[in-house]
Amino acid sequence: GGPVVGEALRTLTAFGPAAGPAAPELRMLIGGASAGVSAEAGAQAAGALWAIEREADAVLPALCGLLNGPDPDGRRTAASVAGTLGAAGAETAPLLGSLLRSPDPWTRIEAATALWRVTGDPRRAWPVLRRAWTEMPHARVRVAGALAELSTREAEGADRLVDRELLTVRRHNATGGGAGGHDIFDDERLLALCRRAVTGTP
Repeated sequence: GGPVVGEALRTLTAFGPAAGPAAPELRMLIGGASAGVSAEAGAQAAGALWAIEREADAVLPALCGLLNGPDPDGRRTAASVAGTLGAAGAETAPLLGSLLRSPDPWTRIEAATALWRVTGDPRRAWPVLRRAWTEMPHARVRVAGALAELSTREAEGADRLVDRELLTVRRHNATGGGAGGHDIFDDERLLALCRRAVTGTP
């Protein structure tokens, strides 16, 4: 099923070059040769193939097709994968820019983060991420991850957001009934990423 395929593709991505023998099957998934493969799985397969071979030409056509395609999960996942290419994914920048206006907020976040990564320029991306930080507190881990990787120095006002988060005693995900273990884990992750964004250290 879908979740099993997704987990397998994430594992191959994590293995990187060590998963080289899987490359032919990944190319089939990317090309849509396997029946019943979702657009999301196609994007994940492109991400795995990039992690294995680091050949942008092998994955960019599929990613561009998915970014411009009708499937919302495929667009969102393709945006996330495009960001992993860094400057090698510059060809996707116009399509990522168009997704900054997506009605789906998570697609906007993934597209903005990826656009920043592939262009090295936060000017279009950061306003989208800053708005998500304010309007979607549970997106802060994702945004903080981008800031930790890409630098708060280039994003106007980012340092103030991060400092305020680190100084806030009552956490954004606290509720009257208390917080669950997952909430605590996510919040610790957020604070760790904020510290990285401030110090510039991994």
